[in-house]
Amino acid sequence: MRGLPQKQAYETVLRDGLTADSYDPAGLYFGTRSGQLFGSRDEGKNWQKIHDSLPSIVCVRTAIIEDGTIMPIRASKEPEPSPSRSKSASRAGIAFARGTVSDALTALWTVHPGVRDRVVNEQGQVRRHINIFIGNENIRDTGGLASPVSDDTQISIVPAVSGG
Repeated sequence: MRGLPQKQAYETVLRDGLTADSYDPAGLYFGTRSGQLFGSRDEGKNWQKIHDSLPSIVCVRTAIIEDGTIMPIRASKEPEPSPSRSKSASRAGIAFARGTVSDALTALWTVHPGVRDRVVNEQGQVRRHINIFIGNENIRDTGGLASPVSDDTQISIVPAVSGG
């Protein structure tokens, strides 16, 4: 398995820390308790480190913009809520015309309104403790919510974790 640490790699991956996308061949993704996020686009034959130095990851979900569709995404320190506690509706995909990160998030919030208040504040700005990535680039470095989104772009919403 090319791309994964080979020597002295003792990582912990929790059950909800592993997910797959709907591509053929399937993409696989997992997060570790030490804060590393890995992905494979060929069913696990080759891996690449997507993010490093994140907080401990216990839940990973994917979002792929493909032909104007957004799939729900979640990478967090909290386990996936049970259906009885879920704050958002369940749906396979969201129609989205190519545009900006703001346009993509607006489409996501139309279907999952409970996510909005966790990602942006009352003024519509991304909360301090939320990081949004287009591929591997943080939108804080690429133009914020006005950053352009193209076909086959992966958007990641990652909450920061702090504490003592």
